[in-house]
Amino acid sequence: MFEQVANGDCEFDFMLLTDRSRLPGWPVFWAAFNGIASKFKDLHLFTFEKLPNEHQKNLPSHFTGKVHYHDYASDPLGWNGEKDPILSKFWISEQVQNLGSEDTLIVIDSLIPFLKYCGLQQFSFNLETIRDVFSKTRKKFSIFALLHRDLCDRRMVKRVSYLSNCVLNLVSLDEIGRFSKSSTENENLCEIIRKKKGGKITESIESFIITKCVIVSKPWQPQTQIKDFDVGDSPDSLEEEELVRSTFKLNLSEREKDARSKLVMPYTKPSHLRATQLPSDGMIYYEPDDADDFDDEDPDDDLDF
Repeated sequence: MFEQVANGDCEFDFMLLTDRSRLPGWPVFWAAFNGIASKFKDLHLFTFEKLPNEHQKNLPSHFTGKVHYHDYASDPLGWNGEKDPILSKFWISEQVQNLGSEDTLIVIDSLIPFLKYCGLQQFSFNLETIRDVFSKTRKKFSIFALLHRDLCDRRMVKRVSYLSNCVLNLVSLDEIGRFSKSSTENENLCEIIRKKKGGKITESIESFIITKCVIVSKPWQPQTQIKDFDVGDSPDSLEEEELVRSTFKLNLSEREKDARSKLVMPYTKPSHLRATQLPSDGMIYYEPDDADDFDDEDPDDDLDF
């Protein structure tokens, strides 16, 4: 599914890509931009973190002259007076000319400056304003943005993800909680969370590679190796190194096994006592039958169903 989403085969209003400092998402960002842009006529890239020339170096040559760059990385607060500053009343819709006249892709290279200077509420207003414009013109639009998870708290990441109907999380093995000795530590993994219009949410984890700014993915499964043993083998017969490693002690010592065998349950009759030596205070003892486990009688036979 990651390959289809990154190539623009799946429709979405707002797709969010998140990364970490250990898992930088710029190669995925440029590759996904390359795949999604082929489905749109009007391309707008808002640069809040990297300068436009840095993006031009990493995008394919056929993008030259087709992308409208909105540079807010060189002067984010408008000190040079060339651009409107990124303040609480920043509107993306006002920066895009003839918004809604063509199928439009709006790309944001980093949401961190936007959220820092404008806040999540203003970004939500921007998103709803763009949706309203395109709902009237009936043209197709999509917003694709990158968010660095290390630079904001978890609550902010969850709130921005809630606004999106497609979330791509670049993750590592320790984050997804599936450990495998045979898995490759350098394997690229992406968690895809897609929200469909009917309310259904699909989640998957896929491994991927990037070749010539194109993403190729496949479903990822943790590769675990389990040593085979006979069904008749009991855990006590396994060697200590073959037991599952845990913070708890899973095997018994000889002393503990001997103490367990001598333990008398309170509802069983002690074997060393005769009938005349048993207490006469009305205590009930359970004595199992010889073939108690092979009782074929129906316990509900007397009930009229």
